[in-house]
Formats: sequence, C-alpha cells, structure tokens
Amino acid sequence: MTEESGVNPPLAPPPPRRGTQESGGKKEGRSKKKEKIFLSLIIRK
Repeated sequence: MTEESGVNPPLAPPPPRRGTQESGGKKEGRSKKKEKIFLSLIIRK
C-alpha cells in the first residue's frame, strides 16, 4: 500500500510535463486548435 502510494504521486507529474513539452514543440498547431475550441465554446454559449 505504501509503495503504491509512493508510485502514484510521481506518476501524476509526468503526464502534465509531457503536455508542456508537446505544446512547446507544436505550439502553433496546439494554440490554433485551442483557439478554435475556445471560439466554438464562446459561440455555443
């Protein structure tokens, strides 16, 4: 139980860090997609 608890926290940080690296490599593509999603959300509201 303690080992799993210790393994869970470290596993959580990696995913978010991976997203930052990807966003840095594909910033233009991601920002454009995010903008489209944002616009669609605003229009839907």
